[in-house]
Amino acid sequence: MALLKSVIKDGKFFALFFWGVAFLSFLNGARAETIRYVYDRSGRITQSLDMHNSGAEYVYDAVGNLVAIKKINGQNLAISDVSPKNGYPGSDVNIYGSGFDTVPTKNKILFNSVEAKVLSSTKNLLKVSVPQGAVSGKVAIENSKGMASWSGEFMVYESLPRITEIIPAIGGPSSHVSIVGSGFVLPKIDNVVKFGMVQSVVDSATPQKIEVAVPLAATSGKILVTTPVGSVLSEADFFVVPQGFRSEEIGSAQRILVDGQSINVKISKPKNNALFIFEGKKGQGLSLIARNGTFKEQPYIIAFRANGVYLFSEKLNNNGTVDIPILSSTEVHSLIVSAAASEVGSVDMELVTSSHPRNVIEIDGSAVSVNENTGQSALLNFLGKAGQKIGLAYFNVKTNPDCMVNYEIYKPDRSLLKVIRNWGDGEENLELPTSGGYIVAVKCDGGSFASTLQISNDVNYELIQDNPPKRLEANRVGQNIRFSFIGVQGQRLGLRYEGPRFRSFPEISLYSPSGNEIFQTSGSRDFSIDLPKLSEDGVYNGLIDPILGTGYVDVQLYNIPEDYIDSINIDGPSIDIKLKLYQAGELKFRGKAGQKLGLGYSEVTMGSSNSIYFELKNSKGEHLFGGARFGDGSDDLPVLPADDDYVLLIKPASTTATMKITLSTDIANTLITGGGVVNFVSSRVGQNGQFSFVGTAGQKASLQFSDSTFTLPVRVTVYQPDGTSVASTSVANNGTLSLPSLPVSGSYTVFINPSAATTGQLGIQLK
Repeated sequence: MALLKSVIKDGKFFALFFWGVAFLSFLNGARAETIRYVYDRSGRITQSLDMHNSGAEYVYDAVGNLVAIKKINGQNLAISDVSPKNGYPGSDVNIYGSGFDTVPTKNKILFNSVEAKVLSSTKNLLKVSVPQGAVSGKVAIENSKGMASWSGEFMVYESLPRITEIIPAIGGPSSHVSIVGSGFVLPKIDNVVKFGMVQSVVDSATPQKIEVAVPLAATSGKILVTTPVGSVLSEADFFVVPQGFRSEEIGSAQRILVDGQSINVKISKPKNNALFIFEGKKGQGLSLIARNGTFKEQPYIIAFRANGVYLFSEKLNNNGTVDIPILSSTEVHSLIVSAAASEVGSVDMELVTSSHPRNVIEIDGSAVSVNENTGQSALLNFLGKAGQKIGLAYFNVKTNPDCMVNYEIYKPDRSLLKVIRNWGDGEENLELPTSGGYIVAVKCDGGSFASTLQISNDVNYELIQDNPPKRLEANRVGQNIRFSFIGVQGQRLGLRYEGPRFRSFPEISLYSPSGNEIFQTSGSRDFSIDLPKLSEDGVYNGLIDPILGTGYVDVQLYNIPEDYIDSINIDGPSIDIKLKLYQAGELKFRGKAGQKLGLGYSEVTMGSSNSIYFELKNSKGEHLFGGARFGDGSDDLPVLPADDDYVLLIKPASTTATMKITLSTDIANTLITGGGVVNFVSSRVGQNGQFSFVGTAGQKASLQFSDSTFTLPVRVTVYQPDGTSVASTSVANNGTLSLPSLPVSGSYTVFINPSAATTGQLGIQLK
């Protein structure tokens, strides 16, 4: 008992409840399934009774804590429960208890002092009728065993609820509506009002009228009112104005039955619209037939789901048919007839089950051709899954006369996913947002049309770093190729794109795990691209869109080793470089403003049919020089613009490479007219010479070359003081370069440039 008191003190109801059930079973030997439970209006258990009405009573304090359990003796006169706990005069009520007389007339039942008629009786159950004049209050019994009353309160209401009028009969969300009738109750919270499946807030209530606000998600159709006594559904419809329209713009509203009689839709005032609703079923294909229309300009028919979500719109002929997209849900749908601003008129409308089959187009299935006359639409249905990536291709498009073809894609909820407008063949890449049935509506305003459509899943490939190239293939028109790879932040990777075989010029793009575009290009030829250092961990996704073409390409993902970084001294020793596959080299040096340098690269080894790209940048990363080279050679670098730190970048194309790099200043010397032979001696690959002489305007001069030891011709160019070329020649061994009359007086420069990677000696004499 100490434990029991502790449980009661703490208000732990369930432990005490099970103790009470055990106690009841012990007293009566009753099986668990014979026990009946009685609850109060707050949903708390008040009694547990066996088939003889013996059991336990649960007592609560003012705040709802269980404080005691009392034994109930089924032989005494008692009312244990009343069901239902409310009613109206003439409604039937069951009274449960014990000690009842089996002769109905020997039990006197009072509803708050007003005697009720007992319809039937047993020892434990009385069936009675709520008497006229009864008011809410206690229910009591009197018979030969004495008197007893029910601990609860029975609520008496005037009658079942009844709806006679809805004012106004049309409105938008948050608008106020009066529901007129009888049998409504107080307090207002005991009246539950629903527009479709959506409950509204009751602003006020009297027995004859309920004031409510139309809930945001309200649907057109019947209004349901439920009171404690019962429920009633309005005979008349309430019309919820779809999104984009106002109540004052709706001139008429009515219900139309599927496969029922036609209705007359009339727009009698300019800028007015007509609204009608219908009960649609999931998967249903319906057509709207118009007859006897009087509109000068075609009105639009606009369809909405019950929640106001737009389905589709189409022009309506005075005598014609409009196919409604296959319905994705069973609910009340709305249709708006919207005429031109100044138009009035009428039309007879009939809603019927479609007599013609709806076309189905399957993802990865056969292409489907459509051919429709002017004013008609083609509807194609397909099933898709959330997150599915597809390509929609339309080709062999023909129109008469020329007109733009519209392809409207609708989601399973019939809201619009995408509108495509095109004069000819094309494609669209889509990612489906939800699972279910989709519709492609094809139409051409102002003409007949024919088109072939095909829907394809994107093909997916996974790339693994440094694996052999993988062939990525698209075999269907409109099909996209997607590839992915796992990357780590800070990683350096590259993509090699080789041997594309597509009819058109595919578009290629790559996206980070967070969806940011890394690059976008067109891939009609081979290329390699070094990606910037990866910005985050995760899956990187690429897309190759063949643009209505089929074909394949080999793609390889490679890891880029850390750059080979070294310093090179001008006129210092050659630097031996060995680069791994996809590795780049950097040679840093300090240069001075006005400095003229020659770059030499010798003993070059690399894969066949490959190249090496050289680039010179300043400390700001600005490009000064660059070009692809295919073996040993040399380059004349541009005059350095400033005292700065420079970088020579060396990037082999998809190959390993070794080479010697030499950086040299030009050899300077002076020539004297009529003087002796001056030798240009170059022992460094890429080293050039700059010999100068003083000339006079009008002077006749020539250069005599002798004893060349270079294995290839040497290029010699003469520049006048302003840097303009005067004359040039190639010297194989011996030779003469006759100069034109010198144009100005000043210092002239003879630039000696050995070919390729040759070194040697050349004698030069000015005559």
